[in-house]
Amino acid sequence: LDLADDVLFAQLLQKVRDGHYDLLLASPPCSTFSKVRGRPEGPPLLRGVGVPDIYGLRHLRPKDAEAVRLGTLLALRTLELARAFKALGRPWVVENPVEDVCAPSLWGLPEWAEFATEHGCCSTDIVQCAFGVDYEKRTTFKGSFVLDGGSRECQHPYRQMKIRPYGKVFRVRHPPLVGK
Repeated sequence: LDLADDVLFAQLLQKVRDGHYDLLLASPPCSTFSKVRGRPEGPPLLRGVGVPDIYGLRHLRPKDAEAVRLGTLLALRTLELARAFKALGRPWVVENPVEDVCAPSLWGLPEWAEFATEHGCCSTDIVQCAFGVDYEKRTTFKGSFVLDGGSRECQHPYRQMKIRPYGKVFRVRHPPLVGK
């Protein structure tokens, strides 16, 4: 289902409002919000932290501007679905990377921040390495309930690892996600 398609999204939203679904579990794309963007070894930065830059930096290449537009659209449509589930009193949860005050984040979009504050959303942070992922990848689940299980901190031991592009050996728990 292409949630960017206005007709398909309207049909899905109506089904939600009609009570067709019991639970929302959503994970809107986070690639345009990524903390690795703008680092020397990462892809270019597309968004800033505050308004108006959270909606996309000026002078983006057309393909990057379109990616930001689509990412924002899907983040806001996911919010619209969460609002519909909240109105029905049904459970909902949305997954995206942990918010960092120094980096753009879906949770930093004013619409999401306002909704989370206004409705007292529950928030659960986990590390994905606890579930077998090769990288730590800190993740937040926000929703109408607290998720049980999952570790908030990486429990893996430190090890010596040569990190590119630096060529130096560091003590780390996981290889960096940058460049992957």
